[in-house]
Amino acid sequence: MNANENSFGVEIETIAPDSAIRQHGLRIGGYHRGIQVPYLPAGWKAERDGSIRAHGGWHSCEIVSPVLRGPEGLAQVAEVLRILEEKGHRVNASCGVHVHIGWKRDLPAEALARLVTIVAYCERGLYAITGTKSRERGIYCGGVRKYGNDKDAKPVLDRNRYHALNLTNLARGVREAVEFRVFSGSTSATKICGWIQVCLGLIERATNGKRSAKWSPGPLKGGWKKAGEGASEAERLMGYLAWGAGYARIHGGRQYGWISDVVPQDAVKNEFRRLAAKYDAMA
Repeated sequence: MNANENSFGVEIETIAPDSAIRQHGLRIGGYHRGIQVPYLPAGWKAERDGSIRAHGGWHSCEIVSPVLRGPEGLAQVAEVLRILEEKGHRVNASCGVHVHIGWKRDLPAEALARLVTIVAYCERGLYAITGTKSRERGIYCGGVRKYGNDKDAKPVLDRNRYHALNLTNLARGVREAVEFRVFSGSTSATKICGWIQVCLGLIERATNGKRSAKWSPGPLKGGWKKAGEGASEAERLMGYLAWGAGYARIHGGRQYGWISDVVPQDAVKNEFRRLAAKYDAMA
């Protein structure tokens, strides 16, 4: 499966100011009953989410995208984020970003098992590029690696969505997509466009590879090993996706998941490194 051809979507949890409602016509629908946001492109809807805490003139507001594809879809995400910031949407510690990536039901079971293993392998790096330890310590996006192997992990991921990787929609036949729930709240295009491409890359590796990653990776060496665990694991993740000329040469020029320079790759990588350092600095 080529990342340029695969579908994706994003849920951006925000708190919206009174002014977005009074002055700009924002209406927030119920859970899974979103209402078109008047200042966003067609298909972008606002709905309430009980996990978002909002007080004192702010409103719980999850922004849900339509199904998107390719560079044009990623450019639309960047534009939406610019508008949200312009209209005063903000995030707090209760907010998160969820990324949905298309997954056809006729893909072989081995590919899905490989995805579960890849997420376990990259888990520490995924948490590190959120820039906070609250995601892995919370109840809404638990780790996968703790289950020990894909055979024990997959049944849990099929029935319980509160993991870094959520397979419940696929398992129940609700939607041909998997969900990554690991990411922290943000309205930054650098972060979110980068996170989307990370998820596209992990899917691309799972569906095109024949060999699986190790469930629990070994100690880091050489250029991947940095001062902190998060910084090291972020480098492992970017290396696994072959983001960078040296890594890409090893993979025949391929950089998994990277579909657009709407935000330049160097800017994304530098931001991930900054976030990983912030993660490492937390107790």
